[in-house]
Amino acid sequence: MSSTVSDSTTAGPPPAPRSRKARGPGLHPEMIGWLFMRLSGVLLVSLILGHLFVNLMIGEGIERIDFAFVAGKWANPFWQFWDLAMLVARPGARRQRYAHPDQRLRQ
Repeated sequence: MSSTVSDSTTAGPPPAPRSRKARGPGLHPEMIGWLFMRLSGVLLVSLILGHLFVNLMIGEGIERIDFAFVAGKWANPFWQFWDLAMLVARPGARRQRYAHPDQRLRQ
């Protein structure tokens, strides 16, 4: 008994791989997200270090930080903007999208 394979069962060349559409130069959503994470990370580090420097080094140290100190800081629009910028610049909010990619499959 010979074991020959007939021509009807042999596979031909594999199909060409499907590729994504080639994106041209310029900004696309993934690039914008990538840039935001990098730039906001640098901004956040500088905001935090500045905040610590002003409150601990220039100020009277940690002994002075109490409710009245924080209330006095928040009465100033500069510090309101500074604290808001620290909240907005946190890159973790954007990164949550990548933390659980299987969640998108369940929808």
